Amino acid sequence: MEDPVLQQRFAAGYGDPAAVEERLGRVLRSETQEMPAVVPSAEHPSWEVLIEGGAIAAPTAATAAGAVLDLTAHLGAGPVLVGRDPGCAIVLADPTVSRRHAQLEVDADACRIRDLGSRNGTHAHGRVVTDARLRAGDAVTFGLHAVRLVWG
Repeated sequence: MEDPVLQQRFAAGYGDPAAVEERLGRVLRSETQEMPAVVPSAEHPSWEVLIEGGAIAAPTAATAAGAVLDLTAHLGAGPVLVGRDPGCAIVLADPTVSRRHAQLEVDADACRIRDLGSRNGTHAHGRVVTDARLRAGDAVTFGLHAVRLVWG
């Protein structure tokens, strides 16, 4: 049974940078003894530690919602996979991101995002999304990894 109050509280605190970093640290500590918890700072923001090169360059700037993910290279290119798997076009080295987490399709006006049955979900606008159309500048969270989508 769903509790709307609990859902609202979760959505309100989900994107808070301090809460994200705390959850991320707990996940990293629980997943492996070899990877220390990320301690973000001005010199070493957490997204820099978590994003591997993949098929696109790592994000160039951080925002309140996380890294800026520039999808310009994928405009009109068809489905683009996001996940931990090195075969994905966008690779996020984050244990809360599934191997094949989501699929993006970018055109000039919008980006269609589909969750591919990921374990920790895909969130946009404070809600879990399974299939949604987003605009440039919208924030999306894959697992606990927040990014702001841009293109054009």
